[in-house]
Amino acid sequence: DSIRQLAHHGASLDIQDDQGDTPLHMAVFDGHTAVVTTLLACNANPRIANLQRETPLDMARRLGRAGIAYALEHYIQTPAARAVR
Repeated sequence: DSIRQLAHHGASLDIQDDQGDTPLHMAVFDGHTAVVTTLLACNANPRIANLQRETPLDMARRLGRAGIAYALEHYIQTPAARAVR
């Protein structure tokens, strides 16, 4: 899919817009669970906070997106994600 191709060709999946939102923030906001899981599988960093000091997990919890919050929590708790980036 497009996200995997972009990552394969070196695109930054952690780029931030003028509000500090990353593609993960945007996928969470729009409720796109499949995009969130794909971004995580491509090693997008779920710990980046936007200008409101909100990580994608914080946003998912605030918006009541339980499935996305669960996916983010599970990813953050895996050994690969705990490694210092």
